[in-house]
Amino acid sequence: MKMLCTLGWLGSGILALAQTETSTEEIDLPARRQSVEIMKEHIEMREARLEEVVEDLKQRGDGIDKRIGRVVDSLVKLKDSESSKTRISMLKSEAAHDLMKMIETYQAERRRLVEQAKKDPDAPLESLAALVKKIDERIETRAAQVVKLVESIPGAKDVKKYESAGGGYYGNGWGWRNERISDTWRQNRRDGVQSKKARDEARQALESSISDLERRRDAAAAQLKRNDLTEVEREIQKFELEHVQSLLGIRHKQLVEVSRPAKAPAEAASKDEADSMKGLFEDAVTHLSSDFNDTLRLYRQALAENEKLHALRLNLAAREKWLAENDPDWKGGE
Repeated sequence: MKMLCTLGWLGSGILALAQTETSTEEIDLPARRQSVEIMKEHIEMREARLEEVVEDLKQRGDGIDKRIGRVVDSLVKLKDSESSKTRISMLKSEAAHDLMKMIETYQAERRRLVEQAKKDPDAPLESLAALVKKIDERIETRAAQVVKLVESIPGAKDVKKYESAGGGYYGNGWGWRNERISDTWRQNRRDGVQSKKARDEARQALESSISDLERRRDAAAAQLKRNDLTEVEREIQKFELEHVQSLLGIRHKQLVEVSRPAKAPAEAASKDEADSMKGLFEDAVTHLSSDFNDTLRLYRQALAENEKLHALRLNLAAREKWLAENDPDWKGGE
């Protein structure tokens, strides 16, 4: 009985070995080679799709830049009058606030792109680097426009509070004189209040940005001291450190710019002109909000496309490695 079991075991082992040899011999090597070519075509298709998304992003971003630029340029050349009161200054403050919110959103998308590169250091970084660079350009354009808007809100000046409202003469050296608070003083006070509010908000945003950049600078510098970084990880940290150091210089300069007295624009807007500008601004914001949301979707689509490309390239590398090890006729896809 024991001998029969032993023979049965030996027989099953020989059969398994024969089946393994047969399965290896029956592998369709031409099909394996063809799968590599198909995978390369798939990668080319995905690369083309990613290029389309990046180009669409560029065109949409350029369009947003132009429209925002026109609105900002229209606002900065105007100042309030006694009839418009604070309408123009409030529009400038609202525009600056919206631009600062846009910067925060861009920064969140940038962090997402950089984090993907850090988590997947073997992924091709060219497309990610191009997107990060474009986001950086958008952020700096928006930041410069915030400074431009805030600088164009006139501050308070030294203006006489009272003006004559007429008077009379009794004779014998007696008379009276009426005074009232001047409309110019009232407008100057409104300008000062609105200017301080806008400048305080811009200063707080810039100071917060500087603190965040200092943390990023210190973190990148600490990472570069590590000895276990891959070459790609080291390049990412070097790029971050250089970029952050450059931005710190720009932010400190912008902080000075929004803190110093501004020159009032030459053109005073009437109430009707201010109301028309408000309508233009609100219409622009409606369209820009839609376009900006579309742009954010495209950023995320580009990120997803890059992830798919990376997975396909890993798959291709594995297939080519298998052929190199198992197919004597494989010549590396030549």
